[in-house]
Amino acid sequence: MIAIIALLLSIITPSLKMAREHARRITCTVNLKTIGLANNTYASEMDGELALSLLAQGTYPDAPSLTYYAYFIYNNSGYTSEQIRNLEHLRAGPFNLAWLYQTKYMEQAELFYCPSATRIPETELESHHYDAYHDEAHPWPWNTNLAGNNYNLDKVRTSYTYVPQKARGKDRRGFKEIAKKASELDASTPICTDVLASLEQLSHRKGGIKGVNALYSDSSVKFVNNAEAFDPMLWEHSPNNDWVNFRTIISLLR
Repeated sequence: MIAIIALLLSIITPSLKMAREHARRITCTVNLKTIGLANNTYASEMDGELALSLLAQGTYPDAPSLTYYAYFIYNNSGYTSEQIRNLEHLRAGPFNLAWLYQTKYMEQAELFYCPSATRIPETELESHHYDAYHDEAHPWPWNTNLAGNNYNLDKVRTSYTYVPQKARGKDRRGFKEIAKKASELDASTPICTDVLASLEQLSHRKGGIKGVNALYSDSSVKFVNNAEAFDPMLWEHSPNNDWVNFRTIISLLR
């Protein structure tokens, strides 16, 4: 009997895991679709202006992390829930997708987080999971990470990159310039993707193959796993820490 149960579990468990991942990937797809529609609505009501990418501000040196920051905050436990909801604890921002939250085009912050995003331990520098940025006493945008690292504590991150690229125009490194207006967008490259940390930490699988969800300018969302974008050479060093590889991968996600 025990052998039969073990056999049944060995058959059922992989199917359950696949079903759970399928459900999470669908939720992520809905999240990105909602972000795309909100950004397009924002643009239509703001004279064509997109939610402003932090890359487009030119305030900080180019880095992949700039694409998923939402806010920089004063992480002081003395702030009340009401003060946080009123954003009185902000040091800087909004950035990237948080413009849609700040302007009320998106009011559910949970939609900025893929349910399949890798849960990074508290001792690590970054987290891209919704649970890391709110708790019972502190609503989003907060930072619940208690790693004791000031660099970590004052950042609120999402789990989606935001890289709206122009159809025309190259920057000094030969990559497409960052778009500020909807009319400038390159329809062939994504404006949002799951965070690109490493091949091992990719958020999704489909048919046993790893990949990412990608949002395009028309608000369509695709699961992308094309060989060019997932060439191991581009992922040898985490794209999250390599600007050239990061931008190259983004340009190849089709």
